[in-house]
Amino acid sequence: MVPAFRQLIFTFLHRCTPAFWGMVVLQLVLLVMAVLLYQKWQHQSAQEAREATQNGQRVFINVADGAISGHLYQQAKTTAPEPVKSPTAVPENNAGPLLTDTLYKDQKTVTTDAVQAAANQSALKLLNDAPLPVLQQDGAQGKLPIMSADGMTAWRQYGRGLVADKGLPRIMVVLSGLGLSQSVTAGALENLPPEVSVSFSPYAQDLAAWEKFARAKGHELWVDLPLEPRDYPVSDPGPFGLNRREPEEENIRRLHWAMTKVQAAVGFIANEEENFFSQSISGRPVAQEIAMRGLLLAYTNPKAVVSVSAVKLPETAPEWKALRVQQQLGNSPSKEAVEGFFRGLEAQARESGSAVGVMPALPLVLENFKQWQATLVSKGIVLAPLTSYLTSPYVKPPQPVAIEGAKTPTQEKAHEQPAPAH
Repeated sequence: MVPAFRQLIFTFLHRCTPAFWGMVVLQLVLLVMAVLLYQKWQHQSAQEAREATQNGQRVFINVADGAISGHLYQQAKTTAPEPVKSPTAVPENNAGPLLTDTLYKDQKTVTTDAVQAAANQSALKLLNDAPLPVLQQDGAQGKLPIMSADGMTAWRQYGRGLVADKGLPRIMVVLSGLGLSQSVTAGALENLPPEVSVSFSPYAQDLAAWEKFARAKGHELWVDLPLEPRDYPVSDPGPFGLNRREPEEENIRRLHWAMTKVQAAVGFIANEEENFFSQSISGRPVAQEIAMRGLLLAYTNPKAVVSVSAVKLPETAPEWKALRVQQQLGNSPSKEAVEGFFRGLEAQARESGSAVGVMPALPLVLENFKQWQATLVSKGIVLAPLTSYLTSPYVKPPQPVAIEGAKTPTQEKAHEQPAPAH
């Protein structure tokens, strides 16, 4: 048996050509490379997950029982601070009109003093009372937003109006991911100007307290919508994440859960790295439900237009528009990326009069934002809440027109002076 087996092996090897052996070696090399690349990818993914968990950018959610774990929840549990009254804050029940756009109606030129005055006055702008019973209904998972019988919507009622002149270039910034880190959230709400809109993660704890505190500071509120990411299932949006693989009824149920988390929210932020709204079959029903309940949708993925453009509301319903976010800062940015993000917003604002950006709630981002914000007055740019993009569109100020034969005040004064005596 053994000699016959040896003879068989010898015959096989003798008949194999060099080309055959070259092909075998090549396949072995490719196999080894594939194994090494897979191991490297696994190691890198695990390392990124550990780092994201340690710095508060990611949490782990047990799909079996919904338990949330991560670095930020291993600390002693704290609660959101009680709202404090700042010297410029006025109680909400004294709120005036939703919009005040008459500060500079007689002003012909934009000056640094005008920008500073707009910023100072905007700090006094208030939010309307929230939540209103007329804009709520009971749902299986909590209070859900609705339109009122006369067409009142949550985003118009709870949004923060624009106080600055419509002719000033404005930047609308949303700080997303709030609520997951207690210290970062408290520091951001304590120090950010009220014109910055803030968006909370629906998975955050103590959202009712954070909501109250944020509104006391004058911020307009949004909610991060958990959506299926591009690298799903490597990255998981959690047990309430909207997923293209789920039936429409389940995605609507998860959407309703997110709607109950922040009662005075004006809408949802849809992240660029998520493809849920890029397909109309999954995205349109969700966008339709958001619109029908009087909320806004701000999306960063340009492909989401296939879903938002398909939304159809009754003729009696108020007009609804989705917001396209032009600039978005990633969740693990470098200092150079943060600075480039702010430069991009400035360039967009100068070019078109308005710029919209979303940035994550990270210490590096907040530190650089504080420094960048201090330079805006000298640049003739103001910050504005996100809803003002719809309620108070940018109006390009009229350019001065030269009149033939007209004289400047200096020329008029020189003309009126008597000629010197000889």
